[in-house]
Amino acid sequence: MQDFSDLIFLMGAMLVISLLTVNTGYMFRNNSETLMQADIEYEAIALAQSLINDVKWENDIDEIDPASGSCICNSYPQTQTVEIGSGSQFEVDYTVDLQSVEENIVGSNVRNFRVTVIVTSDYLPPDQAIQMQFLKNFAN
Repeated sequence: MQDFSDLIFLMGAMLVISLLTVNTGYMFRNNSETLMQADIEYEAIALAQSLINDVKWENDIDEIDPASGSCICNSYPQTQTVEIGSGSQFEVDYTVDLQSVEENIVGSNVRNFRVTVIVTSDYLPPDQAIQMQFLKNFAN
């Protein structure tokens, strides 16, 4: 070092390197949080779609009719735990609710039921719930 200006340049370079390091760490953390949030939302959608698929293949009207004693809706809401992350690092609890309402459609000669699946979790944003609906019909 020949004079005091070299020391100031060295301190400036160290400051730039430290800022880059901090920003890189922030970006890695932010990317990890975004990836985890996407996995949590994906699993919530998969749970809802799985339940809708089960309802699609149900052939017994008593299993869908909320007026019957054997409706599958009577056993909901349920808490289901799903393992998330590589190597199942984390467990996330989801609250799954299934509701069935008979729909009267004018001119229809079949019984129609609107089945609604709602999936929530403490790890989803407060105003976000996954909701899917399906219209199931049975011939009279």
